Amino acid sequence: MIFETVTTIFNDKLFIGLRQKFRMYLIELVKKSDCLSLEHFKTIKSDVPVVSFFIDDSLNSLNNVYYTCANGSMYVYNIMSNE
Repeated sequence: MIFETVTTIFNDKLFIGLRQKFRMYLIELVKKSDCLSLEHFKTIKSDVPVVSFFIDDSLNSLNNVYYTCANGSMYVYNIMSNE
């Protein structure tokens, strides 16, 4: 079940964020030839239920996802990391 969606545009590309209870998915909308497709970009997993998230696209950079969990903690995930 998807609880929340967010979108952002970075470098003329559309990124879609989907939040589930223990995961967030970042998906890129890609144009190939004459069709559009969704491609997996990144998955963020949490041991605690995720209650909200935000994609930081300020200053023309797509670097961080900020998310809050049910335990009241806020986390920052660097999208460009290899984890």
